[in-house]
Amino acid sequence: MPTARHRAEPRRRPPDGGASRAALTLAAVGAIAALGIAIWWLVRPRGVDWAAERGIALLESAPPETHAAVLDAWERETGFTWAFRREALRDHLLERVESHGARVLLSRVWRVDFGDRPDDWRRFRNSLKRTERREQPPLVAGERIRLIPRWEHPAPVGLTAWFSTILPLDGRIYVASLGRAFDDPSDDADGVVVVDGASGRSEFLFVPEGRGARDVIGLAAAPDGLFVAVRNGNVHRISRDGVTQWTTSAGSSLISPPLCLPLDRDDQPDVVVMNAAHEVVALSGANGRTLWKRGLLPRGADTSGRPPVYPTLAAGNVWSATELNIVAATWSGQLAVLSPTGEVRWTATYPTGFAAAATCAPPVRDGGPTLYIADRAGRVRSLARSGREVREIQAWEADPTGQSGLFAGVRTIRSREAGVAPLLVTATGGGTSDPRGTLSGLGMDGLRWRAPLGGAAWAAPAIADLSGDRRADIVVLGRAPAPEGGEMGLLEIFNTDGHLVLAYRIAAPADSAAVIADVDGARNGALELLWTDRDGHLYCYETGQAGPVEWGLAGGDSRNSGNAGWAFSFGQRAFGDQWRWAPE
Repeated sequence: MPTARHRAEPRRRPPDGGASRAALTLAAVGAIAALGIAIWWLVRPRGVDWAAERGIALLESAPPETHAAVLDAWERETGFTWAFRREALRDHLLERVESHGARVLLSRVWRVDFGDRPDDWRRFRNSLKRTERREQPPLVAGERIRLIPRWEHPAPVGLTAWFSTILPLDGRIYVASLGRAFDDPSDDADGVVVVDGASGRSEFLFVPEGRGARDVIGLAAAPDGLFVAVRNGNVHRISRDGVTQWTTSAGSSLISPPLCLPLDRDDQPDVVVMNAAHEVVALSGANGRTLWKRGLLPRGADTSGRPPVYPTLAAGNVWSATELNIVAATWSGQLAVLSPTGEVRWTATYPTGFAAAATCAPPVRDGGPTLYIADRAGRVRSLARSGREVREIQAWEADPTGQSGLFAGVRTIRSREAGVAPLLVTATGGGTSDPRGTLSGLGMDGLRWRAPLGGAAWAAPAIADLSGDRRADIVVLGRAPAPEGGEMGLLEIFNTDGHLVLAYRIAAPADSAAVIADVDGARNGALELLWTDRDGHLYCYETGQAGPVEWGLAGGDSRNSGNAGWAFSFGQRAFGDQWRWAPE
């Protein structure tokens, strides 16, 4: 401890203390100035334009096989300049779209791609400018789509989700309703709602009973009636007027809409569902007895962390041209091909699981794909049988970043040329860094185009000729942040070249798939466009067109088969004969 003498003794200054302090001060000021100049040099000139030009230069001097690594390095180096200015980066790159490097960067950051087709890029740029001014996109001759409200007011139908069934049959529309809230055992509004196609008047057709949540998660048409799948595990067959013909429990809570197809030889269509234990359960359509049950997961496997309901089942001739197979997919990544008797013909596990059912299609040539499926990372696969296996033929990246969850199934658009593989169409949800999804067109030669959506799409697109130009139009419903806060709904329609032809804001977010069918009972074959929103309303719009329907319903057809050939067949069925439609 210092003494008093030590405390009283004055300190002695070093002889050069003033000069040293001044030198240190000058050095500090100089260092600060140098640091400021360095920061200014790094930040001020290196903005979005610099990031774009830096990326173009790196890509054009690198071989294509190294582009993924180059893009990763470029994003680490420049990401701070455009992370919150993606639109500015996009606009700069669109001005340089003749450069291959600019197109690669647009695909990475904005997830848009029109290959090396300058006319498509110019049209995309013009469309983008117009839609950002809240104007309709530019059109070419014959592309205009006119939507006219069919009803004075939308029909109240209760809550729907992206797996929900909206089923038009001969002038009436049957809706699987989740009531006021999903998975709520006390909800008294669950049931099947029927809407008159001409007037829009709605009423309950069927209200399920029993314990647990009574949400109707899916419908499938049976001869002169419906199969009704309920969240609490029950499956019902009801008549056209809603009278119960039989009820059977399929085990634990159901996680899939019902699939209807003939399994035995009694000339009656049967019904297949999947329960929360990931058991595929087949029931007799005639009396509801259990035909067979097949578990897809090992006993005791963890089934937590999965969405409560998602489409999982499809039907098609995968194993042979004479055997109608059931294709089952799970969130964990199991993909299985089952025989009509429940025998596992083939199964495999994929590291990234599935949230949507497969799409089945007849092969366009011997050994061609019969099965298309997309996983939750945005990877689309085509598969076909080879010996005792089902092999992967080709794979595409619907989202090159892998950030968008792909919930919607794959759609096909048939080629007019015989023997040519179809165009595949799939939509994605948004990722963590960008809430917007994408719509992609995939061909056997690779990605044809990828277009950004205005929001996230969870349900599969509907496809039909709505403009009368003899080409398919692709209808996507979604959700997006509203400018005034909260969320809004979006209806977007694209042509088969990936260009937006109609953008329409709707009252509330839309989670379910759009439906295209002749529903008003006028017997003129003219198509209506239907959709439901999260506020519990069903909307119906006239299109004035009577063109072909590729994919008009969420499950492809009135049996939820996910079968491309059957989807088209049902879409062409004349009004008044839809109840009697059966897969060919």
